[in-house]
Amino acid sequence: MIKTPSIIIVSGGRTGTTYFADLLGKIMENCVALHEPGAIKWKTLDRLPWTMQKFGFFNITLKKILHRWGISSISNGRIYGRLTEEQAVGRILEERRQFIDGLQCAVYAESSYHYYGIIDILPRAFENLKVVLIVRDGYDWVRSHMNKRDWYAVGDIHRWMGMRLEPCPADGAYYDNWRHMSQFEKTCWSWTKINSCALEGVERISQGRLFRFEDLFISKDKYAHLKELLDFCASFPKKNISYEWREGVLEKKINEPAICDFPAWADLPQPQKEQFKRICGPLMLKLGYEILP
Repeated sequence: MIKTPSIIIVSGGRTGTTYFADLLGKIMENCVALHEPGAIKWKTLDRLPWTMQKFGFFNITLKKILHRWGISSISNGRIYGRLTEEQAVGRILEERRQFIDGLQCAVYAESSYHYYGIIDILPRAFENLKVVLIVRDGYDWVRSHMNKRDWYAVGDIHRWMGMRLEPCPADGAYYDNWRHMSQFEKTCWSWTKINSCALEGVERISQGRLFRFEDLFISKDKYAHLKELLDFCASFPKKNISYEWREGVLEKKINEPAICDFPAWADLPQPQKEQFKRICGPLMLKLGYEILP
């Protein structure tokens, strides 16, 4: 097992996960905090030599394309039934144990949406673990992706490489109708599927807690919610990790797409409102979100 105290920040994306990796790395004593380590991205190409050294060139390229490497491929494999629980745990240890041991830090923190399908088995890989699941209002999340023009769009490279989550036969009508669904409907389905799997996982383990994006970044009590999150992350059975922070750390604007032309809820055509309510409504209500008329 991985013995280093570890904090995993999970979400569906578009919830400030990059921010939390930066924050924990700055305020926690001897903490190495990373956002999606092992992933190749345009905005972090300067980190590519380090990524290749730590994870291996073929792992982060060819094996990832073949779905044999990467945390998201483990989540998808578990959801699709291609990986047993034992195989998934083995893959987690293969991809993270040597890497984390080599960091030689007091606490390791990782923020990533990729863990959505394996949260409940993380305690089998991490001996000292805290998992924070951050959810966001479904329509704000969907609108953010529609403005970003990424998921399920014509140019979505992850979709064409088979890395984007899609329905399996167990998803019923969504599996049958997937080809006929719009990008908007597919993005709505993705919010529901990812967050449903993650919520189910975090509810199964004592080491997990759920927080809402709006409580952390928008509410009047956001600093009280942030302190609750940090206290939870810093408290391990055999050791409490010290941290120092001050109010003001939440005032930095969370990254949003430069183009924001997808309509706000009030201006959304009624047929799309009905699509959103049908696909996302039940989980929205379960998470305590209000769906406006």
